[in-house]
Amino acid sequence: MIKKICILIIMITPLLTACWDSHEPERQMYAHGLGVDYKDNKYTVYVQIINLSLLAKSESSGGDKKIKYELGKASGNSVEEAIIKLYRSTQSKVFWGHLNYIVFTTSLIDQDSLKPVVDYIERYFEAHYRVWMYVCNEPLEKILKTTSILGMSMEFTRLSNPSVTTNKNFNVAPVDLRNLSIALDEPPYRALVPLITYSNDTWESNEGEDSVIKFDGLAVLSEKEMKRIFNNHEIAGYRWVKEEFTNQELIVQPSGPENIGLLINDMKVKVKPNSNIKNNSPSFEIEVKAKGSITHMGTDLQLNKIKQKGEEVIKQDILKTFNTALESDIDIYNLSNRLYKKNLKQWNKVQEKGKIPLTPESLHVSVDLFIKDSGGHKMEPAFD
Repeated sequence: MIKKICILIIMITPLLTACWDSHEPERQMYAHGLGVDYKDNKYTVYVQIINLSLLAKSESSGGDKKIKYELGKASGNSVEEAIIKLYRSTQSKVFWGHLNYIVFTTSLIDQDSLKPVVDYIERYFEAHYRVWMYVCNEPLEKILKTTSILGMSMEFTRLSNPSVTTNKNFNVAPVDLRNLSIALDEPPYRALVPLITYSNDTWESNEGEDSVIKFDGLAVLSEKEMKRIFNNHEIAGYRWVKEEFTNQELIVQPSGPENIGLLINDMKVKVKPNSNIKNNSPSFEIEVKAKGSITHMGTDLQLNKIKQKGEEVIKQDILKTFNTALESDIDIYNLSNRLYKKNLKQWNKVQEKGKIPLTPESLHVSVDLFIKDSGGHKMEPAFD
């Protein structure tokens, strides 16, 4: 009996091996960034493969002369066909579980080609929803060839890690694949995605100019088309309705030697639809409570005057951005979605194809600014 059991164990043991289909990490290629363009009825896909071995070295010691990335390119009648063409030229398995960001061109969106791309990505089993989304007007090759300063790993570029920088003096919030899908699936069926470009004249090392990514505005898009692109000046008020934006600079006097600057580092924002709808037009209240410190005082001004001027600047920024977007029939603050979630019955009465009627009188803004301190100096100019 014991002999039979031993023979059975010997026969079963090879079947219990679980590593027959495993892939060694060092023998795989890791997709880090993806760019998709559409031109002449063809999809063009760019895949950025990064060297993960540089991650720990770059984090601790900075520059490294090794290759940081490889950029692959292929075209096809569909995204799938283009990616398969890339597969045929790779030397090992491509792992998509570390995909960090995707860049779409405006031409792709205008050609009603965004939906099939997102659908393909969401269905792939290695994909995940924490992938950052961007739109660009620039050639994708130049965007995907930008590197991090000081020769650090590609994991530390602005595209890969936007949350670290976008909360500091930026007007645009990062958007991931999950939030993009939700925005396009809920009223008013619009998504606000960062518009990016690159610059060669901002940073320079001892080896020459550095090409870096810049956030250049906000792209408003639907599933089928690009609605409008706003530059940073036009969306100056957008940052005041997003609590995640901290360390925002506020100038309360005209620019010049006599200006007064504040750093807003704490905000609480409430966007509330009013319960009464007059003349079939809903109205909304935005309440902003902000705290900040004085960073520059070019002229002597009483604290209550600085507070009043600061509150007025924030209020006017919010209203100006709202009215600028209304000129293009765009609900920049997503007010339709606020009413949709707060009062579905009222929303159904006034909506048309997910949009609600808005006018400049639809939005009322109140701001309460508290100045905590004057930085490392007393509450007066450094020099009389």
